[in-house]
Amino acid sequence: MLGIKGYKIIGSKGDYIILDKRTGPLLPLPVYPVPSNTYMGIHVTNTTDGNVIVGPNADLVTDFTYYGVPQENMDYLAESASALWPCIQKQDYIRNYSGILPKWVDDKGIIQDFKIEIRDDIAPRAINLIGIESPGLTAAAPIARYAAGLMAERENLRPNPDFHPVRKGIKRFKEMTPEEQNLRIRENPDYGQVVCRCEKVTRAEILEAIHNPLGVDTVTGVKYRTRSMMGRCQGGYCQMRIAQMLQEELGKKETEILYSGEGSQLFYGKVRQEVQNES
Repeated sequence: MLGIKGYKIIGSKGDYIILDKRTGPLLPLPVYPVPSNTYMGIHVTNTTDGNVIVGPNADLVTDFTYYGVPQENMDYLAESASALWPCIQKQDYIRNYSGILPKWVDDKGIIQDFKIEIRDDIAPRAINLIGIESPGLTAAAPIARYAAGLMAERENLRPNPDFHPVRKGIKRFKEMTPEEQNLRIRENPDYGQVVCRCEKVTRAEILEAIHNPLGVDTVTGVKYRTRSMMGRCQGGYCQMRIAQMLQEELGKKETEILYSGEGSQLFYGKVRQEVQNES
């Protein structure tokens, strides 16, 4: 996109299985196998919300658009992880997903470390970060400081005295004390209407997500900010209610409601109306 050439990037695709929160108490801490020089191996990990995640595997890919998880991969994950933690049962699977790590390799196919640079001859106002794979999250803060330092050598960066670095997220109704819950309901009756039963997410929280300053207008946008649709039923109960709220609050037609990004329309018209028109 910047016109910088000369770097070869391959992908390492990892698949995961998310287990129901029922399994959370059975895993007191993450369990890892002995890693190789290039791969940590399939492991079993707690989440901060009480679920258990199994994975990932590691398949080298060149297609950065395919995120499907084949059944044979799920079977392999479960079989491998069961040798470490024998509590993996299919009835506890609630979702699977995958991610792709970008890996920078040299001409011999050997994986290289991070590359963080400003190419003054090609894109002097952009910072190019290459091969920021698995350790990237752990290294995020020092990477940011280093990147800011590179830009400060070329731009007169001035602190913004009005910048407030702390942003309060949406307070979860399910984490409030009974006294707090009663108070919130008295102040705002929307807290008394639970939209997502699995995660106990209220109408008030979803409205706060929809009307946040950045503008959330997709179903997954609400999901990522409130944890609705992340429970046992994975949206079987609340997804249509969230779609209806997006339609009503944003003044959209049902055909304009997106699940995620472009081209992910949930609805293409009214079934009964189409049938009546054809008859």
